[in-house]
Amino acid sequence: MRYDKNSRNSIGDLENKTLRIRGKDYLAKDIVSIEQTRGVIKYEHLDGKRMIKVEADLLDVENSSSSDLLAYVNDSLVSPLLLEYPEVRKSVEGQAREMGKVQKSIRSRGWMIILFMFIVVTLTFRSFSQAAAVFITSFFGFAGVIWGHFIHGYQMSLFSIFGMIALIGIMVNDALVLISALNINLKNGMAYLDALKTAALSRFRPILLTSVTTVAGLAPLIFEKSMQAQFLIPMAIAIAYGLIMATFLTLVFLPSILLMFNKLKVIIHWLKTGKVHKEGEKVEKAVIELEYERIVNQNN
Repeated sequence: MRYDKNSRNSIGDLENKTLRIRGKDYLAKDIVSIEQTRGVIKYEHLDGKRMIKVEADLLDVENSSSSDLLAYVNDSLVSPLLLEYPEVRKSVEGQAREMGKVQKSIRSRGWMIILFMFIVVTLTFRSFSQAAAVFITSFFGFAGVIWGHFIHGYQMSLFSIFGMIALIGIMVNDALVLISALNINLKNGMAYLDALKTAALSRFRPILLTSVTTVAGLAPLIFEKSMQAQFLIPMAIAIAYGLIMATFLTLVFLPSILLMFNKLKVIIHWLKTGKVHKEGEKVEKAVIELEYERIVNQNN
């Protein structure tokens, strides 16, 4: 039961209502303290169940981490609440949910993409060892991504993962440029060590200039202070610092890996045939294919 609409239009109407207590009449305002508070504006539902949405923005303060704050809220606030009310269910939304979806997708399908890229590189050079050297070098480039986020005080985010995905292609391209030059030198009759040194020196300037111009182009975005750029800065950091590390690895670490694999192939060839090749280039696919082509041409 309630008063009709004309009798409950204002707080004054309620205060002037008469209440009978123990046979005596009193005005409501004389015995009741009325406080105005904001009521529920609307009820939201998700999958047919009533939902309460709690959201917040992370302030741009030093050492702030959305993942750390989410962990704190879950451990200190949500978990005790769920123990007290077991019928309540929680769901994390926003960027945390999207990042979880991307990570799940990478875990389930990322290996397929990496495998496909590895097969393509292997077929391009027709050399398993050279493709392995490329990807070993590329994965070490992710150390630059971590250092970049540490230097600028950013946490790994969804856009950081996007930057790392783009970085893989850039690192592989740099490595392919150097290995292509190596194979050309080998086909031109150079010794393996000389071919490797010449390839590294001849590709030093193109690889370095490409990296410098790319990092210089991303620098304004990395140091941008506007709110609109904050979402893209982690992606720019991932690409720029990963590329800096990848440049060093491609010019220094990759030749070392290639030389090590060449020595290993010489040993494997000796174990299989009993013949020792003092010239490392003799076991490389580029030279083997060149010799095969010469034999075919002679027979024709």
